[in-house]
This record gives sequence, C-alpha cells and structure tokens, in this order.
Amino acid sequence: MISVVIPAYNEEKYIATCLASFEHQTTKEPFEVILVDNASTDSTVEIAKKFVDQLPLKIIEERQKGRGYARATGFEAAKGDIILSTDSDGYVPDDWIEKMSLAFEDPEIIAVTCPVKAYDLGRIKTKIMEVGVPFAMNLYKFLYRHYWLTGSNFGIRKSIYEKSGGFTRGEGLEDIDLSIKVAKLGEIAYRPIWGWTSGRRFKKISVGLNDYWHAYIEYFWKNSRAMHFPDRK
Repeated sequence: MISVVIPAYNEEKYIATCLASFEHQTTKEPFEVILVDNASTDSTVEIAKKFVDQLPLKIIEERQKGRGYARATGFEAAKGDIILSTDSDGYVPDDWIEKMSLAFEDPEIIAVTCPVKAYDLGRIKTKIMEVGVPFAMNLYKFLYRHYWLTGSNFGIRKSIYEKSGGFTRGEGLEDIDLSIKVAKLGEIAYRPIWGWTSGRRFKKISVGLNDYWHAYIEYFWKNSRAMHFPDRK
C-alpha cells in the first residue's frame, strides 16, 4: 500500500487539478490519497469531495494552522508502508506513484527526494527553477552531507518516518527539519522524478527565496520558532 499525503489550506483554485492528477496513475500498487484540510475557509473541501467516487480519497482535518501540523496529521493517518508527500497547489505526472514506488525496491533506500518545477511562472522563470532546484539540492547535499526532503515531492518508508520522530508541528520548514532527523538513520536518495507546483511564492524570485532563507536562519541558526510565511494568509 502506498499513501499520498496532501496538506491543503484555502486551495480552491488548485485542488481540483491536484486531485485529478491521481485519477490515471499507471501504478498497479494499491494507494490511498489523504487530503488534510488545514482549517480552510474557502471551498477547498467541497471541491475535493467531488473526487471521492473517482479516487481512494480520505479527507481529514487539522484545525491548527501550519504545514507541519497538517503533514504530521496526514502521515499519522497513513496506512501505507511507503508515504509520499506532495502539495495541493501542484500536480504529479501519471507515472509518479509508479516511479516513486520503484525507487523503494532497493531495500537500502529509506527515503527519496525529488525536484519540482513551476507551471505558472512563464518560460524563463520556469527554466530557472528547472535548473536551479536540482543545483540547490545538490549544493545542500555537498554542504550538509544529506539531501533535504522536498515537502512537495518526496517519499519515505513509514517505519523510518516513525523512527525519526516525524514532522515538527509548526508553520513551515518541517521538511528540512525532518530531513536532518531522517539523515541520521540512513541515506536520503535523490531521483529526478519531477513534480509540478505553483510558482506563486516565486513570482518575484528574489523575494520568495529571501522569505525562506530568512525563515531558515531564524529556525536553525537562532533557534526561533516565531516564523511567518507570507503565503499563508
């Protein structure tokens, strides 16, 4: 069994596209899709319910706002031996689950992280992300001796997730925090299994990168948990 966890907060604009990408997955593995409603106030849940008959979809709720809270709740509810993570403002190709599950046929692999590119930034900015994201992931690996788990495109064995202590419940950087804990248990593998995400946070690339870099410094260097991400209104 494969579990796919998707946190969602006020994603009525994107959620249908996200869920539709799971309707024609080529995998022969049984899978479930867990959508975690993170206290949405728009029609995200109503739109998602329209997919219940087409997908093995479970909709659960996490009232405490924050991606860390939502992901943790979703991962706790997952029934699969392998858990995949993506975001509600993106979508995945038809062979995504198949390719991700194949990576775990190697018993030495405990987690897989993959790149993402934007579908709504225009040709030049999309190309910058397509080149820049893998570069940044490999640079991070060089500096810290492990890859980070990209929240919008990664997979992990459930047993490893539980052994690591799981996600830090908070507003953001939960994927980086989990990566540090998981890397102590084994190697995080990189695979070029691309996913798509909204580039709304990076319409102005320098501003978007600055927001996340500032949050990283506050969280990991200053040990402050008082983070705020401007994309969460």
